[in-house]
Amino acid sequence: MVTLKGRGHGGGGILFVHGPDKEIDDVFAVGFILPFYFEELRGFSVAKSGLLLTAMPLSLALMAPLSGSLADRFGSRWLASGGLAIACLGLTAAARLDAHSSDWGILWPLLLTGAGQGLFMTPNARALMNSAPAGEQGEASGLLATGRVLGQSLSVALAGAIFTGLGGAAAGRALLTAHAVPAGPATAMITSQINFLTGFQAALLACAGVAAAGIFAALVRGPENESAGRDGSTTGIPAEYESPLATAFREAQMDPARDGLLAVNRQGETILQNPRHRALWKIPAGLSENYTEQLKFFMKRTTNPEAFLKKVSYLYTHPGAVSRDEIELVDGTVLDRYSSPLQNPAGKYYGRVWIFQDITERRKR
Repeated sequence: MVTLKGRGHGGGGILFVHGPDKEIDDVFAVGFILPFYFEELRGFSVAKSGLLLTAMPLSLALMAPLSGSLADRFGSRWLASGGLAIACLGLTAAARLDAHSSDWGILWPLLLTGAGQGLFMTPNARALMNSAPAGEQGEASGLLATGRVLGQSLSVALAGAIFTGLGGAAAGRALLTAHAVPAGPATAMITSQINFLTGFQAALLACAGVAAAGIFAALVRGPENESAGRDGSTTGIPAEYESPLATAFREAQMDPARDGLLAVNRQGETILQNPRHRALWKIPAGLSENYTEQLKFFMKRTTNPEAFLKKVSYLYTHPGAVSRDEIELVDGTVLDRYSSPLQNPAGKYYGRVWIFQDITERRKR
């Protein structure tokens, strides 16, 4: 069983079950119901119907790589919720299609829905995979695939049930007959069109409604792990650092759930940072993990940036030094700061580890 440290990884975009391992893919729901609209209500040929349907997967394919690149820079939460919002708007627009909509009037809602789906899927998958420990990435990938297939099946079932239950399927059969034998009564044709559109529009609006609920769920899910293995273990980092880090954690009696951890190598590169560290310092999702950039941010967060930088500089010019002190942040938070060198039993220096603990409540007593 995969242990997921994030919460509420949403579904495939339009119809989905929120949770770490389930998603329902809107492309399958919309792709299932649109051919009925094209061929039964509008009387389009199979070739034209197929061409119109390519708009959604094409925009999805173009957006997905871009969203993945953006997620690596800015995190997944806002991209995922934004993708759901765009897809929701696209589905709402698609639900307004009628018997006289132009080709462009059909295409742009599909392009919008596909773009929203593409913007959502890649960051959502990234967030789920980052929530799994490094040793369970294969299980997490399988869980994601199973959830996606389950979602695709449920989305078709739900859309089909609404469409059929409101008379859309029966009306579609009547419209096919009317197209084949056009001499029937005009009133019967109009009635069938109204019944068809009632079921069609209700199914798409249901999809849009669940997507709208998903926007909130994507926003309120827990903190996102930046990468697997950053929970206080040494899994997934270069082997040369594993033993020094394990020694530093043991000597500091570190608790990954309570303590913020930052490990920096002798070249000034961040080699390990857990989510608790980012939470304690309130590091924005878009801020780079580059240590120099983060150090500038830390200085702005402290009440005495000069003293903060002076202590950091001293410790890096005295590699063997061990230090423990307190830092007050501008929001009133008080942090216990512990720092020790990363070195192997032979004394080889690899860098420095910083461990932070929130002691604000203790100082108030």
